[in-house]
Amino acid sequence: IIGSGTRFNDVKAAAKNIKDVFVLDQLPKREYDALLNHSDIGMIFLDERFTIPNYPSRLTSYLSLGKPVIASVDNCTDISSDIEKNNVGFSSNSKNTDLLIKNINKLTSDKELYKQLSENAISFFNREFKIEDNVDRMISEIRRYQNEKNL
Repeated sequence: IIGSGTRFNDVKAAAKNIKDVFVLDQLPKREYDALLNHSDIGMIFLDERFTIPNYPSRLTSYLSLGKPVIASVDNCTDISSDIEKNNVGFSSNSKNTDLLIKNINKLTSDKELYKQLSENAISFFNREFKIEDNVDRMISEIRRYQNEKNL
């Protein structure tokens, strides 16, 4: 587990006596990405008290590497609908620990499901988040606007 956040110290304390669970403070992006390459899934936890939409950038890191996503999130984020609509993982409300555990078990016990979600993650990233494509789209929109306004 890598990161920071409002309940990070609680996570550290809870994981202290659990074998095979390691908790690291937030890492520089290069180190984080290198470590992420060796992970199987990406996990996102958002505090249920959040009242404004929050879209963590780590989602794009997970997707770009084909990591299925398990999310436990607040009611204000758009992440749940994106995860479900694009079939890249599972999402639950942060207060629903039972569903979170069920989702983790579902993903980790079905190799075919894992493979499909992984492929979907890469497709979703390439379709929506690939910087080169987004820059090309932005330039096209700027040119269209300039032509429309005779600028």
